[in-house]
Amino acid sequence: MALKLGPNNAAFVHLTYVPWIAAAGELKTKPTQHTVPEDARDRHLAPMLLTCRPPHPDEEREKICLFTNVALHGVISVWDADSIYKVPRMLHEQGLDELVCMKLQLFTKPANLKRWDRLVPVRE
Repeated sequence: MALKLGPNNAAFVHLTYVPWIAAAGELKTKPTQHTVPEDARDRHLAPMLLTCRPPHPDEEREKICLFTNVALHGVISVWDADSIYKVPRMLHEQGLDELVCMKLQLFTKPANLKRWDRLVPVRE
């Protein structure tokens, strides 16, 4: 799609799982470090955003950035939520919507989530 329509008409977002290894007491970023370059090389899909599960501390985000060539602000944490309807707010708070709009050169007003927040309480 990006080749056909042009680079500003497609945005690749890569979802990856960052496993927690209890025995080691740490998150393992190696699977993410390997899948992103493989996708970019083998399938010509270079992501501009990574959505990572579970959340990770800043030093893990920096390591992911270093080995995947994705900017730090483009590494988004997606943690477990008690309702799937809370995920859009979670992604918005980390700027995912703004980053996609910038990539696609969509000049819009900032998102107004007041109605959404009335429907889905932000904090319990």
